[in-house]
Amino acid sequence: MYLKQPERYYRGTAQGARGAPFLLLLQRRDQPIGQNNLFAVVRKVALLQCGHFMMGKANLSGQWVSVSGNFGNDGLPMDVDALPSDAVPVPTDVYNIWNAHEYGKRLKEWGNSIRGKKS
Repeated sequence: MYLKQPERYYRGTAQGARGAPFLLLLQRRDQPIGQNNLFAVVRKVALLQCGHFMMGKANLSGQWVSVSGNFGNDGLPMDVDALPSDAVPVPTDVYNIWNAHEYGKRLKEWGNSIRGKKS
């Protein structure tokens, strides 16, 4: 999710967005899904239309990862092996809003079953 409105442009019929601060949600792959394992980090991200999707890339601790849609992973946290040094825990009030939204519901329904963990 962009924190500041990026400059938008078109290349033919494909829309693009120049690099701007982008909020990414992260969770450690080896930890249970939940509030204690939800972190935020901001990276400069540029997105370009790829079919029906807006796609880009972000650098997390020297590794480039694909970014798509809200929060970098279509609204769900990105699984990482190690958190970047500047990652911060998501505050409880923000987590509660996110969790009540469709994204939190999807994570609870699909995420735990995909990762083989019980809710």
